[in-house]
Amino acid sequence: MSIHVVLGAQWGDEGKGKLVHALSENYDIIARYQGGANAGHTIVIGQNEFIFHQAPSGILYPNKQCFIGNGCVVDPLSLAEEIDKLDNMGLHPEKRLKIAFNAHIVTSLHKKIDEHQESLRSEGNKIGTTHRGIGPTYMDKIARSGFRMVEFFDLEQLGDKFTRLVSDWNKQHPDASISAQEWIDSIAEHRDRFVKMIDDVSEICLDAICDGKKILAEGAQGSLLDIDHGTFPFVTSSNPTVGGAVTGLGVPPQSIKRITGVFKAYTTRVGAGPFPTELTGEEGERLRQIGMEYGATTGRERRCGWFDGVAAKYTTRLNGFTDIAITKMDILDPYEEIQFCTNYHRDKADKFQFALQNPETIKPQYQTITGWRDSTIGTTEFEKLPAKAIEYIQFIEKYLDVNVSLISTGSDSQHLIRRF
Repeated sequence: MSIHVVLGAQWGDEGKGKLVHALSENYDIIARYQGGANAGHTIVIGQNEFIFHQAPSGILYPNKQCFIGNGCVVDPLSLAEEIDKLDNMGLHPEKRLKIAFNAHIVTSLHKKIDEHQESLRSEGNKIGTTHRGIGPTYMDKIARSGFRMVEFFDLEQLGDKFTRLVSDWNKQHPDASISAQEWIDSIAEHRDRFVKMIDDVSEICLDAICDGKKILAEGAQGSLLDIDHGTFPFVTSSNPTVGGAVTGLGVPPQSIKRITGVFKAYTTRVGAGPFPTELTGEEGERLRQIGMEYGATTGRERRCGWFDGVAAKYTTRLNGFTDIAITKMDILDPYEEIQFCTNYHRDKADKFQFALQNPETIKPQYQTITGWRDSTIGTTEFEKLPAKAIEYIQFIEKYLDVNVSLISTGSDSQHLIRRF
């Protein structure tokens, strides 16, 4: 059959986890293709909230296979905690979870390097890293000096290699020394369970496609944080864009038949970097409070602003979205007026990346849209939305020239409008 990719179309935190969970019931395999434990995917079912950092968002279905692809970086200790929680729920993910043998491992040294590098950056140049070791792990991958999951099969060799690297670090940074043996002992406790899950994810995916199975590929972060195509240098260290699904799972491009971009009905961003439509002061705080905009991984306050149509057109073209999803529609319920950025006032205003080279010169041009001032929470049928809410969706569709297939109208996984 084919692969359906669901990915973030803004700066992350768009609510992909909920959508992937909701869509998973119609797929055989759910596969995460990039990122690490710096991502936080939140799923709400009734009164229960689940936050996953590495396990694919379809893991809550007991009959679904879930994969972590080679484009991801795996923190074994963090993943073991997630698996333990799922085990306690009776879901037993070890029987259904496969981890790519060539996915790279996040170590305690990577986390220490991450923290150290961020501490050296001046206040205006801090990237806003989560200190989860993601960047340094990808750096080692590119430098061809990292650790891969396949090395779990020979922990003695892995331990010797890690000990040498930690010894070099401790000599250079005596005030920030770490214990190599402590980390080695910790992962040794989980060796047997991980060995059972390590496999050739690329081969399994290709075999599944040949067998007519359906794969749902899940990205972390968002397109504007892509290492190549995002707001560099305030980006993540991998490719959340659709190309990352090809390399991060080891599948051919032609196997991807549907690409769904996920947008919030407004825009948020965690950490530093340009944000043309950001609302500051009382306006920004109001949107943050209504939307409960705090990071699932760090708890940090998210910066909030209006929908950035210029950025949205950029990511829509970049990924070739076949359809898009709009989340957190209900957060705009109280607003009398909604602002939608249709342009930037500056030279080459239609060129997103050019404009962001000097973000302080950008003056967003807004179109005012009348709010609906009525509750959309829990609505599951498009025609039952308030008339002005329908107009807002139609405005987005016309502006981006792509259909809105999914609309989230609340935090619960059932609060979802499916249109196509």
